[in-house]
Amino acid sequence: MGEGLGLGLAAQDRSKLSHRDWIDHHRASFLLNLAYANDNTNLKNLFQFRAILGRLIVMDAIDRRILTILLEDARTPYARIAKDLGMATATVHQRVKRLRQSGVISRFTVSLDWSKLGLPVVALVSISVASRRSLADVGEQLRAIPWVVGCGAVSGQFDLLVHVRAESPAHLGEIIDSIRKISKGTTQTVMVLSPYFEATPPLGYEPPEPDGDGSSRSDR
Repeated sequence: MGEGLGLGLAAQDRSKLSHRDWIDHHRASFLLNLAYANDNTNLKNLFQFRAILGRLIVMDAIDRRILTILLEDARTPYARIAKDLGMATATVHQRVKRLRQSGVISRFTVSLDWSKLGLPVVALVSISVASRRSLADVGEQLRAIPWVVGCGAVSGQFDLLVHVRAESPAHLGEIIDSIRKISKGTTQTVMVLSPYFEATPPLGYEPPEPDGDGSSRSDR
């Protein structure tokens, strides 16, 4: 594999990395070199991959504070964010632009009160898919049901977990029938009786840094 490609962060960028980001940087470098070892004929794509990863990895505390503000209200003016963080509006604009280009921010959207829109029933449907069927294919077919708002493969007894919103229990029953026709397997449904809150994990969390002996300070 030779000397490998690496992510080649500049010194000023390395100084911005938290302990967690530094670990992620090394993991990304390992994956990049692994890709290089298996396909060294497509260097153009690999160098593009390196550039993308480089933008993803370098994210400092200011970026996380900007993201936290935008999570609360994506319409917050950049000028207000800049004032709160004590920096120029143009700097906030450039940071948000970089976060969008790197894929950290995938889109700006709105949070709706679905009960007021006639869809108060929330349910999680566990699905056991018939053997030899692709879970990805089944998930893509379930996307055609308008009231299925999320789907993912899971571990354990079932294969897929589907998030459903419905107008009423009777309507939920109709949706489950449609799900069964597509999955051709068994289902188990849990209906949410009282949703209390929905939150996001803290963006500023930093795991404890290990000491030289490999243990963290919190272990002592």
